[in-house]
Amino acid sequence: MIDRTFLIRLPDLAEELPQHFFRTVPWPDWREAGDYQAIEEHFAAAVARREAFERNWDQYGGMPERLRHILGYDRQESETKARITHDPAYDYHAAWEFLRRNQGYQRDWAIWSRARERAQGNEAAGRHRLDAEDAIRERYGIDTDFDKPADPFTGGMPKFMKIAQVPTRKFRRSVQNYTSYLRVLDGLAAGARRSEIAAVVFPGEGGKKRLERAVAVSQALVGGGYREIATRHRDWLS
Repeated sequence: MIDRTFLIRLPDLAEELPQHFFRTVPWPDWREAGDYQAIEEHFAAAVARREAFERNWDQYGGMPERLRHILGYDRQESETKARITHDPAYDYHAAWEFLRRNQGYQRDWAIWSRARERAQGNEAAGRHRLDAEDAIRERYGIDTDFDKPADPFTGGMPKFMKIAQVPTRKFRRSVQNYTSYLRVLDGLAAGARRSEIAAVVFPGEGGKKRLERAVAVSQALVGGGYREIATRHRDWLS
């Protein structure tokens, strides 16, 4: 892990921001695969839950065809991907990781934090704070408890909602590659050269091509795709 502050990416907001926005926070070092262990553990746990789910149906003679269709077992996907296609815990964790790397999201949290500081005993500023909260909900499709200390970089995971103003680019969802996508994003944010990122994250033949695809998919996930992976199971859960 490395200590890092995101204020260097938001220079126009640095003036008069609350002091807590100036502190550094632990952030994964993109060169160290071990720094991303948490999401890898979620992946393994999701596969284990899916296997247990399947075994439970075996005692009843197998999963009903309707449920197999809803869960995506009848699609042309690898066995592992089918197992975790609709796993809420894994998808929510991955969605949060991609959302908190969205620069617009970080900026809007900074704006809200400044509005909160100014809202003490000031009715007009209080309305501005509420407007900032509504903007975060609508733009990013999330809901959270704004009365608790919030940290857009390391704080608790919000609730994802279906509706948001951010358009979602279509992309092929490769759940087993989430960790690689995050490392690519963090490498680019750290200013590393693409050739260096390719050599570290995708060593071997074809690394540059794999990197270009990873850049496109990871940017799509940060730009709105996180909502798709967080809410794709909502219909059959509710």
